[in-house]
Amino acid sequence: MSVIDTVLVADTETGGFDPEAAPLLEVAAVWFPRPALGMYSYQSFVEFEGEIPPEARAVHHISPADVAPGAPQCKPRAEVIERLLSFETDTSAWCFHNATFDRGFLPELRRPV
Repeated sequence: MSVIDTVLVADTETGGFDPEAAPLLEVAAVWFPRPALGMYSYQSFVEFEGEIPPEARAVHHISPADVAPGAPQCKPRAEVIERLLSFETDTSAWCFHNATFDRGFLPELRRPV
């Protein structure tokens, strides 16, 4: 077993509760300890073309314009996942406020929670 020396703290915003039916709309992450040089946080909206339920919008205030393809700070889901995976190391672990929920929308992540 390897020692965990970096914690990747992340949060998601979604269009609902069911990862099979609702879209992932935003991901943000920060890691501890902060590296001496380079990036130490990440945020991106996730491209989505469709209806965002009003009850979800009331929680996170993400509009269709925020997640429209080509919008500023918005990337295709595959690119967002690739970036998150690039933060993982053999000695990192993920931390979420609600891990069961967030990991349901990020099943590609490989490191433990």
